[in-house]
Amino acid sequence: MRSLLVLSALTSASVTIHTGHFACYLHPSPSPLQEINAFGQMGVMVKRDDLLHLHPSDINGNKARKFLALHRRLFDSDSSTSAPRVIVSHGGVQSNALRALSALVRTYNERGGSCRLLYYCKKIPSWLRERPVGTFAAALEQGVEFRPLANAEYAKHFGGDAGSPSLPQTLMPQEEDVLFIPQGGACGSAEEGVALLAEELLTQLPSLLPPAAAATIVLPGGTGSTALFLARHMQRRKDVEVVVVPVVGDWAYMARQMSRLDHLTGGHGVFPSIAVPSTPPSVFGEPTQGNFQLWRELVSSTGIDFDLMYSVPMWGVLREAWEGARGSVMCWDGGAGEWAGRRWPIGGGAEREERMCVVLHCGGAEGNVSWLARARYKGLAVDV
Repeated sequence: MRSLLVLSALTSASVTIHTGHFACYLHPSPSPLQEINAFGQMGVMVKRDDLLHLHPSDINGNKARKFLALHRRLFDSDSSTSAPRVIVSHGGVQSNALRALSALVRTYNERGGSCRLLYYCKKIPSWLRERPVGTFAAALEQGVEFRPLANAEYAKHFGGDAGSPSLPQTLMPQEEDVLFIPQGGACGSAEEGVALLAEELLTQLPSLLPPAAAATIVLPGGTGSTALFLARHMQRRKDVEVVVVPVVGDWAYMARQMSRLDHLTGGHGVFPSIAVPSTPPSVFGEPTQGNFQLWRELVSSTGIDFDLMYSVPMWGVLREAWEGARGSVMCWDGGAGEWAGRRWPIGGGAEREERMCVVLHCGGAEGNVSWLARARYKGLAVDV
């Protein structure tokens, strides 16, 4: 009989987070905090998860944390769970999750394992099929088996606000031991690596915060899984707030995504605040001249390369807030059982002595080559 394991079911509310066990896979651990000046704001701290690498697959950034549990299952001889024969996932063909999964499977197979990666996606543009670049090109070289679907069929199987928590039977491969990983790795097992991130921040922040000061941790979000688990494990520090900037949909879409994942992982009812920008965000992944110029300015002023898909739109929202735009955040009121709005808790300008801003750099800059290729295809001036 075929068996299907859903990665989101591997971690429940009762599972102990063994952060010490996982630390041996990560380097550097902890990832450093770096002080920068951005858009006239002094003393902004960046948590450099872009420097984080997972041995032996060498995936980096946010996905190194989110796929720690899968990494152990593939490479840890002490793991009580056997490795899958087939891993199935879905999403964009330039996604960071695809890059990470393909690297994991490639490394596992190079070390004598036997695992296939099937990846469902929307129709692949003809220009990209003819001249593969970025993550798509790397995934092809690493043997990923793409399964393009018509947009309507993809939406039927994987669409909706929360995506699909399980693999539709009509798409299930014939092999035994199939592991389904939802888009972006938005599943319960991601909590273990994010819990390690929280432990690092809980250790690093006290020495950086001025007396009686608080902190806001800001990060971009697609599915919101990292932000959800980070808020869950940072809650012991009441003076630290986690704010996620949605870059795929609006705040309500993000809230529904996180509510579903919270329900699947124990229903803790602890959520990050969700940014509501004063200016509606651009279409996710769509190259714009404004985001390119913002990226150039960030690289020039900070010396750090940020990814154009997630980080740059987040920085645009931060800059607007620091410049006085009327943005806000939505916060979960557990007593009332609803989301309520209030002003930004960013920590810029005169608030610097009262609240430190810590920006989580989730990595992914290696995908910038595909963003720039799409921009050139559109005729944008993006020479670097």
